[in-house]
Amino acid sequence: MKKVYVAGPISSDKTEQSLRNLRNGIVMGSKLLNLGFSPYVPHLDYQYNMVQDTLHIDAETYYEHDLQWLAVCDCMVVLPDYQKSKGVLAEIKFARERDIPVYYGLEALIIGELCLNN
Repeated sequence: MKKVYVAGPISSDKTEQSLRNLRNGIVMGSKLLNLGFSPYVPHLDYQYNMVQDTLHIDAETYYEHDLQWLAVCDCMVVLPDYQKSKGVLAEIKFARERDIPVYYGLEALIIGELCLNN
């Protein structure tokens, strides 16, 4: 199974938008699983917030954690509306510096990965 890093905005000033962002990442991960990929979905890290009252994790730790996973992925898929996300922009830069293919959307990933396998 190809390992795919799902990159997309997570946090927002508005709770409703943050929840939509989380859902978008999880939906993409689910689609990838159904297509036979092995996704890493940073959006699922929100679950760590359930213990933030006793075990605080700062933003820099999350960023470093995600980059460690990105480093071992075969490619990356970028969700819409990523342009304002400092985290996603840094992930794209990180991937490109390591020659990890970056795809903008599911269709591009499918086409790109099918072409690479032929």
